[in-house]
Amino acid sequence: MSANSCFASSSAVLVSAKHSKIEKINIIDIRRLYLRMPVSKGAALINPGINPVINHSDSEIYQAFLKNIMRMTEKGYRRKLIKRMFRQGASKIKEISDKEQLINYLKSHPKYITIMSEKNAALSDDVIVIQKLW
Repeated sequence: MSANSCFASSSAVLVSAKHSKIEKINIIDIRRLYLRMPVSKGAALINPGINPVINHSDSEIYQAFLKNIMRMTEKGYRRKLIKRMFRQGASKIKEISDKEQLINYLKSHPKYITIMSEKNAALSDDVIVIQKLW
């Protein structure tokens, strides 16, 4: 598998609820959000209180997210999250496996973001694309 194979298979976007006011977030801050680490001061001022949701409804996008954004395996990512929860008291990240439940969750929580395939995001009128990731 080449380095760009995950990029070529499916486009992914960062999304939130349609009525969300979240602005573009750089990749480093997305990674920090998904590791429950503080984001840069600029991102925190522009987008206060953002929380991530892990989207398990599309395993291809999730695996590409781990590889291309988090730069780690699923096992390594889980291990880092657990360490942060126990050592620094970080809260658990919400994980949703059903696309409809995910969209409904985002609708009722406008400060939450998730990664989704560009195709699925385009099919939903209830989410807004914050930015294209790959």
